[in-house]
Amino acid sequence: MGNQRMAKSARAKRDTQKQSNIIIKALKGGILGLIITLMSVLAFAIIVKKFGVSDETISAINQAIKVVSIFMSAYAASKNTTQNKVLTGVLAGCMYVLLGYLIFSLIQSNWGDVSLLLADLAMGALIGMLTALIFSKILQNEQKKEKRA
Repeated sequence: MGNQRMAKSARAKRDTQKQSNIIIKALKGGILGLIITLMSVLAFAIIVKKFGVSDETISAINQAIKVVSIFMSAYAASKNTTQNKVLTGVLAGCMYVLLGYLIFSLIQSNWGDVSLLLADLAMGALIGMLTALIFSKILQNEQKKEKRA
């Protein structure tokens, strides 16, 4: 019985380490996405100031920046992951949205609209999942080609 307990304990410890590793990768991906967002928004602000852009264009570009940043967050988080790529991508997309919500709420000195947060979370999860699925499929195809050669 002692060996079974030790084996269960070892498995539980490995599972906990895997879970924390996924969360750390998702957090790093989310932070990378925020850095990309901040740099993109600053560059876009300079363009708007210099050339003057319509409100519709500003809104569309801001949404595109958000989508690209979620994509990059999920890609960075899941690219070197061997297991749970999709979960890591989903968490990275959600982490990006949550961190962005927190930071921009702090900048504006009030909490943003919760319904928009929920919509953004759904978008972050979906884009993160799709990104991880696409790149895991691409990597699988590359590995199959290498084995054939």
